[in-house]
Amino acid sequence: MSGPARTNLAYFLGGALTTADRRRGYDDLLHVYHEALDPGSDVTPERVREWVRRQSFMRVVMSVAASVVVERTDRGEHLFMTLPARHCAHVLDTGELELLA
Repeated sequence: MSGPARTNLAYFLGGALTTADRRRGYDDLLHVYHEALDPGSDVTPERVREWVRRQSFMRVVMSVAASVVVERTDRGEHLFMTLPARHCAHVLDTGELELLA
């Protein structure tokens, strides 16, 4: 599995779902993702979970950075207030802040 796939999974889980929906379906979504990997892969479910954990903080950074380079609109304002909040909740839920110490 290469970096972009991990990044996309973390972006989807942290930003595309409401925090409540992510929390409710997180384990199932990680399982579905793991099951879709190449059957010959040595990637474990725990490794997938750790990859997503390690990418979750970068999603906060990217959602804030993106907000400063786009044209301001009402829809955009809503999006760029929603995404960082969701990604921050994902960071806290995964315990990624522990990795920064």
